[in-house]
Amino acid sequence: MSHMFVHSLRYTTIYLFLVTITLPSLRAEDKPQYDMEARRQSVVNLTRHIEQRETRLDELRDDLKRLDARIEKRVDELVNMLGEIHDSNESKIRVSQIKMRAINGLRRWIKTYKSRRAVILESLRQNSAHLPKDQLANDIDAFDKRIEKRVSQIMKLSESMGDYQEVKKYESAGGSYWNGYYHESTRISDDWKKNRRQTVMSDKNRRELLKAVEAAIMNLESRRSGIENKLKNPSTSTAQREIWLDELGRIDGSLENRLSNLKELMEPKGTPSGKAIGRNLAHDIEKLLEDASKDLSQDFHRLLKMYDEMAEERLQCFKLSENLKAREEWLEKHDN
Repeated sequence: MSHMFVHSLRYTTIYLFLVTITLPSLRAEDKPQYDMEARRQSVVNLTRHIEQRETRLDELRDDLKRLDARIEKRVDELVNMLGEIHDSNESKIRVSQIKMRAINGLRRWIKTYKSRRAVILESLRQNSAHLPKDQLANDIDAFDKRIEKRVSQIMKLSESMGDYQEVKKYESAGGSYWNGYYHESTRISDDWKKNRRQTVMSDKNRRELLKAVEAAIMNLESRRSGIENKLKNPSTSTAQREIWLDELGRIDGSLENRLSNLKELMEPKGTPSGKAIGRNLAHDIEKLLEDASKDLSQDFHRLLKMYDEMAEERLQCFKLSENLKAREEWLEKHDN
């Protein structure tokens, strides 16, 4: 053994000795210690916190349901009232105009519902693992239910406007004898004028609704095709596949309903339903509807804000529950 090797070995031995005496030994008492009692108490405190937030969530849900029921009751009343009247010779086209404004208002609500459900669906698509997935899916179904109800109300108002009728254009206006012959005078009948006005308004309404329904069908078919492509993609996760399958079922249901609406719009409606009203009563109903529309608009926006508040509270409860679940699992594993 060379002198240099012995010298190197001596220094290596000294170095290892110094490292050994300076490093702490890994004794049992030096392992991480947990305050188990504090951990147990944290579960108790978090459970109480969740109970408090869930009580608040239940209150928000109840408030939301009450306002929603009030809105639906009022809308039903107005739609039924308008469906039971139509124009007379005196009111001309005022009732038809009122109905078309009501239809346009219902269509705006549908647009809002669709916008809200699209936001929910996108949230589920991006982050379903950290969201109350089942409850959000129920929200989408609730918005779809409201959409279908509004469509049904629109169809009811459209049908009540009636359709073209065969009415004699001319009627007798009396006559006189001249040069030994009787000459009868004629004039355009008031019934023909009324039928003509109603036909113009109902045709305009039908064209607008047909255009809207056809656009809805094209949109649904496009969405259906896009989802089918996503489902064929092998990189689509299991969670997203479940979301898309649920949405595909909803689209099929909506498509069936829109095709039914299209067929219904193309069928003849016959005479307007309900009773003909005069100009003064039509004016009163117009004012009534204007006030009701303002009230409903305020309530509707309040409802959307209440939904946002409820959804935020629900998300908070979900996150707290997930946290509690994690803490309980940790205790089950470590608390002997």
